[in-house]
Amino acid sequence: MKQRPEKAKIIHTTAMRLGLLYDGLYPSLAAHLLLAGLLLLVSWSTLNATLALIWLLLLLLVLVGRLFSGYWYRCVSSSVDFDVERSLRIFRVGAFLSGLTWGIGIWLLFPADELAIQVFFAFVVAGMCAGGMTSLAPDRISALLLITPALLPLISHFLLQADPMSLSMSGMILLFLLFLVATGGRLQKVLQHNDQLMRSISDSEAQFRALVDNIPGITYRCLADEHWTMIFMSDQVDPLSGYPASDFINNAVRSYASVIHPDDRAMTDRVVQAALKAGNDWQVEYRIVHHDGSFRWAMERGAAVRSLENEVICLDGFILDITEQKQGIKQIKNQLRAFATLHEIVSGSVKDLRQQLQQALRLGSDYLELDLGIVSCIKSTSYEVFACVAPKEMPIHPGQVFQMGQTYCDLTLRQGDLVAVDHVGQSAFSGHPCYKETSLEVYLGMPVEVAGQVFGTLSFTGRMPRDKAFSDGEKMFVRLLARWVGAVIAGDRADQALQLNTIRLRGLFELSPLGIALNDFETGRFLEVNETLVQAVGYSRAELLSLSHLGLTPGHYWKQESVQVKKLLDTDRFGPYEKEFVRKDGSSFPVLLNGMLVVDPDGRKLVWSIIEDMTDRKRIERMKDQFVSTVSHELRTPLTSIAGALGLLAGGVMEHFPEKTTQLIDIAHSNSKRLISLINDLLDMDKLLEGQMKFSIKTHPLFPLLKQSIHDNQLYADQYAVQLKLQTVADADLLVRVDEQRLQQIMANLLSNAAKFSPAGSEVTIDLQLLDASVKVRVIDQGPGIPEDFRSRIFEKFSQLDGSSDRLKGGTGLGLAITRELVEQMGGSIGFDTVTQGGTCFWFELQRVSRFIPGNRIKE
Repeated sequence: MKQRPEKAKIIHTTAMRLGLLYDGLYPSLAAHLLLAGLLLLVSWSTLNATLALIWLLLLLLVLVGRLFSGYWYRCVSSSVDFDVERSLRIFRVGAFLSGLTWGIGIWLLFPADELAIQVFFAFVVAGMCAGGMTSLAPDRISALLLITPALLPLISHFLLQADPMSLSMSGMILLFLLFLVATGGRLQKVLQHNDQLMRSISDSEAQFRALVDNIPGITYRCLADEHWTMIFMSDQVDPLSGYPASDFINNAVRSYASVIHPDDRAMTDRVVQAALKAGNDWQVEYRIVHHDGSFRWAMERGAAVRSLENEVICLDGFILDITEQKQGIKQIKNQLRAFATLHEIVSGSVKDLRQQLQQALRLGSDYLELDLGIVSCIKSTSYEVFACVAPKEMPIHPGQVFQMGQTYCDLTLRQGDLVAVDHVGQSAFSGHPCYKETSLEVYLGMPVEVAGQVFGTLSFTGRMPRDKAFSDGEKMFVRLLARWVGAVIAGDRADQALQLNTIRLRGLFELSPLGIALNDFETGRFLEVNETLVQAVGYSRAELLSLSHLGLTPGHYWKQESVQVKKLLDTDRFGPYEKEFVRKDGSSFPVLLNGMLVVDPDGRKLVWSIIEDMTDRKRIERMKDQFVSTVSHELRTPLTSIAGALGLLAGGVMEHFPEKTTQLIDIAHSNSKRLISLINDLLDMDKLLEGQMKFSIKTHPLFPLLKQSIHDNQLYADQYAVQLKLQTVADADLLVRVDEQRLQQIMANLLSNAAKFSPAGSEVTIDLQLLDASVKVRVIDQGPGIPEDFRSRIFEKFSQLDGSSDRLKGGTGLGLAITRELVEQMGGSIGFDTVTQGGTCFWFELQRVSRFIPGNRIKE
């Protein structure tokens, strides 16, 4: 099993060599034919015509055979079961037959006593061999199989003549043969080295692609043209647009601009062009027309890549799918609308029951955008319209009676719960009698209970199918409205039912996960608040009701408050609006507000507000932004170096291997290792958080492990001119239970951090402190120390003193987070202290086992 990867590499290399050989086959065959014709044309008068024609025919047969072998290779090389070794053997046989044919021709046609023609023969054969060596350089065996049988007859003829000139010619041909073999070996080494380098670059590109594919959102590079012609685009564009990334590369099938909503294209272009003109980055939100016809929201952040002359070369950026966020905002607005509608229904001044129900049905139909609203009363198998609102063309009126089976409401009563159908004609209910008679396409119904008994139903229907299914908010609205209808009907029978309905609505109000408040518009005072808001601000309910919303708002937001007030007066709404609230303890936290203006029965203006605590969302956004900044920084330099090196290699500098090219190759290799290190950190963190990292915890002497870590990390510290030093301890045979590999990873993270932040010429000291049942390993540096405001975040993921894209120190910000997880997985603890004389001491504790006893025994 262990040999399979190596065998795969060998087959891959052989296939590449074979491809190069067959690429040069057709020019080589043409050269053979040209040289044969030249040989016969110049020396025809001295040759035996019959033998010459026979040899030419034999050569043509061999060349045609090799021509067919090349055609066969083109046909089968792309198949899955293609045999690389067999194809190489066929090529070598063809090379040998070509060389043998030339050898036969030289042996039969070599002119006696014609020195000038003999020399011409030698030059023609030498040219054939030199050209063959060049075209067959990827495979030395093929070259030798061609050259050897062709040159040996020529050498033999010159040796048999035994005169000084012939002997000199045979010696020169032998030297020429040796030179060709040496040159072929050199060319083969060059090709092998090129193959290794291209594989290394391919691996680096694959690793980069894997990293890019794991970055949240879509990464792209495009031209700054009207079509946004994509040079590169990650595969995450598929869920956003419904099309694969390959469709957009070089506008293969469609341009990216073509999937931007037509109403948003001009706005998006204006934002980008303005940013390019000002030399700034841009951020813009727009809609994407998905393959299925729906709309998705995208948020794009981008920047221009410019030349030294400040000309725009291309555009780089990220595209995030924010559809859910937009839908969340829309859902909040719908909830506000539902709250306002419910408030208007509940606070209506009409006293007559049927008029109350008609007003509620009218407001509900408007909110749901449906044609018909009915409250029914069920009596045995009959269905009576108790209250309704309907268009004039629909002859529905209170008191009208239908058979239960002829209405959609029998579905609701049979199910005993809410029934929502957005397109009856394409549902399981398309055969229902009501649909056949009325063709009503939309139905949303809920049983109405009065005093615990089914009274009837609340239903809304429409003649046109909906574009999308009913939302949870709309269903909840109907549920709440049905409860209110039941309570109002019961209240008409007994006033106590109205009280019960208020309690239910209050319970919904209090259980909302978002803060909800009702304020007086003129004074801003809180009139109603739910428990979520009370808990968030830290005041008691009584204290909060004595305040106005400005009492919770920092002064620097008052100007923005006036803008929102104007918007509220103009549109009866405000928000979404981000600001801060001040808690009772003086601390502040971010909130997102949405509100609506309503009027109570007395004509007093009131404001309903939904207040979302944004603390967790802001923290997540900071982590995301810092992660994007870190990854962008770590990728930029390596990719620039790799691109430069590839450009030079493609320019042909590899043929001479100048020193500068070697340096550039080394740079590409070094940066590839940096990408691998970044990916390894990300994968390690992922495994630790998901509990997938395996540990092999055994008893080990601690001191040798620490000495090994000093040895392994000194070379890294030398880059910063820092010396790693291990203090000797009396109990050098101390045993601990650890995973040896993970302990070395912990030490590497701590030592590299210490060296990186230490001044040149300083020392990083490692010492031990023996405690009752554990041992503390301390790594002490002489650096600048850790700022006070950063200490609480030092072991968090992606935490760095400088998270900007131009930070001086490298790294992913994952090292210390990984270290903490590794230590805790091995039953230890980790922390840090500030050193009095300057610097930082990072430490971790491990469980102490016992002293090391000669004979490999452990004293329990």
